[in-house]
Amino acid sequence: MHTIDLIIQKSAYGGYGLGFHNGKACFVQNALPEETVSIEIYLEKKDYSFGRIIQIIKKSEQRIEPECPNFGNCGGCDYLNIDYDTELNFKKEILIETLTRSRIDKKDIPEISLIKAERFHYRSHTSIKSSKHAFGFYEKDSNRLVNFPEQGCLLLSWEILQKLNTVPKTGGEIKIACSPDSGCVSSLDKDTRIIENECGILYERDISLFFQTNRFLRGRMLDTVTQYAEPDKNKNIIDIGCGVGFFTLFLAKNARKALGIDTSKESIHRARHNAKLNGIPNAFFKTLAASDASLLHERFETAIADPPRAGLSAKARGALKALAPERIVYVSCDPATFARDARDFIESGRKMQKLSMIDMFPATQHIELIALFT
Repeated sequence: MHTIDLIIQKSAYGGYGLGFHNGKACFVQNALPEETVSIEIYLEKKDYSFGRIIQIIKKSEQRIEPECPNFGNCGGCDYLNIDYDTELNFKKEILIETLTRSRIDKKDIPEISLIKAERFHYRSHTSIKSSKHAFGFYEKDSNRLVNFPEQGCLLLSWEILQKLNTVPKTGGEIKIACSPDSGCVSSLDKDTRIIENECGILYERDISLFFQTNRFLRGRMLDTVTQYAEPDKNKNIIDIGCGVGFFTLFLAKNARKALGIDTSKESIHRARHNAKLNGIPNAFFKTLAASDASLLHERFETAIADPPRAGLSAKARGALKALAPERIVYVSCDPATFARDARDFIESGRKMQKLSMIDMFPATQHIELIALFT
């Protein structure tokens, strides 16, 4: 390891500040644009390196005192050293740069609308790490456990923080979810089912299955996807990566038919149960990979795609294009893979009509998007 002085030029994805030393990119944890910092290089690659701050020589006017004493050690947050508006500006700049770096022309990027809510205590479920003496998250790029501070984690709902008082410190990972409809559940309980009520739809699931975590923005996400999808009683919708039916069930109310597909058999089992639970007879579910969607031989006027961080594979994009829906509503949790997939859609003749940045994970590096391609 060696130390250098560096001027930070801009914010980069992952909560890093980016500077250049002898022409080589250097990503620095928690560094801010226009700061001059003395750093220790802890990872050296051929074309770039990673460093951590030893001393701030010139401090940014945007830097503030973090509200959590664990900031800089715990890997849970990335932006507590700036206010929320500045964080959102950084994320928007990172998004635009990611899209243009992927060779998407600026004229093909619509005006980005912003959807936000409360910055803190938004998580209604989480996976925490435990030891015999502590609950917390891992240090960034490490498996060292950082115990939650005395006042609790700023990201977790107050109900989860209270639940921690009754959960034994067993070691390993523990999942906790809290809902007004079923109380708090942990993965250590005998019954690990939880029921969430969002926009009048009941979603029953096992705690191990995926569900949107931001309790303040789930409804806004459903509303935005619905606006982009424009469901019609005379048209069919396919929901690719449907999970337990989050979008499928809500959209089915205004569609002729809504079909959700997912590779998780357990998710599909729960989704079918949720369709019955809510009395939605025109919502159907099938265990099927996104790459096999074109095998359905049905007409879908609208497609919803909500893939994992890796985005849609080339084969999945090909299958989606073969379905030839009038509208594709893409929900993404990774700007880089979204940019790759968006470029593919644009090059195949589609237009990115609308784009929203919905901040599902405030104070963290994560950037969530909803886009409409027509």
